[in-house]
Amino acid sequence: MSSLRLVTSLLLVSTAVVWNTASAAERCDKAGLRNILESPEPALEPEKSKCYERLAFEFGVPRGKTSCPKGSVPVDGTPGKCKKFGQGINFKACDPINVGDVCDAGGWAYQVDSVRVKNGALVKTNDGVFRTSMKRNSKVDVCLFGRIDTGRLRTQPKSLQFTAHGEIEGKGLLASGLEIIGDLTGTGSELAFCKETGGELKANVCKNEGSTCQGLASDDGIKNFCACTSLNVPPIPSLGELDKLRVKVTLKMLHAPKENDLNQCVREFGIEKLFNQESKQTLSCINIPTFIPPAK
Repeated sequence: MSSLRLVTSLLLVSTAVVWNTASAAERCDKAGLRNILESPEPALEPEKSKCYERLAFEFGVPRGKTSCPKGSVPVDGTPGKCKKFGQGINFKACDPINVGDVCDAGGWAYQVDSVRVKNGALVKTNDGVFRTSMKRNSKVDVCLFGRIDTGRLRTQPKSLQFTAHGEIEGKGLLASGLEIIGDLTGTGSELAFCKETGGELKANVCKNEGSTCQGLASDDGIKNFCACTSLNVPPIPSLGELDKLRVKVTLKMLHAPKENDLNQCVREFGIEKLFNQESKQTLSCINIPTFIPPAK
């Protein structure tokens, strides 16, 4: 790929990468956190099912089986075909940190109940972790469903932006000395999971198919919310230590009322810097354990 330049001097480290979830800010006191997912209204169903319709894909009935597996449905008029509305994946919310109103307001403004993907598979790696398998140089469609506190979107509630990056993890892996230029734009162990060429950029939440921004308004209470994007997996060279990668992908949704171009790929990953330097408040942050298999 012409936009990829691999620096010839690679520095390998023998110790595990120590994770810093994009910020050194103080974590919020757990006693003050508010779980808006437990609010009795509005009900999560059937809006959750609607959220994942854009992730539909078809496949044949597995060999040796006579019916579609659990979580899928038969395709009308096509015997032997099944349909599934995205693949559920393993994820974990980042610990809320004291930036902007996060701690004072009780945690993340957008709390995620479930996440599904298209073009990614759920696998269990030899460390016992269920990870989302993503191919190199591929696009993985993602939809999040949860609840958002619109009272914290004081101006331009539809000015929402996604940012995603991955951090290489594990002993003996490249943690620094690898520089990725162009569409990948990352340094050391951080990789940008976005792309600004080829029409695949999906940073503008409310322009993405599936996102339910139509009725989003400031101070409109707690609402069910579906947010969709696409992760563009970098074309990482399948060389030596980079052949099989375990990656922690961090996906954040930002409120960016002062951003003139919400379509741009956000390449600042620090929650504090995003707030202090770019006036972008992190509304939600999740970590997705990921596996990137060798290139074929």
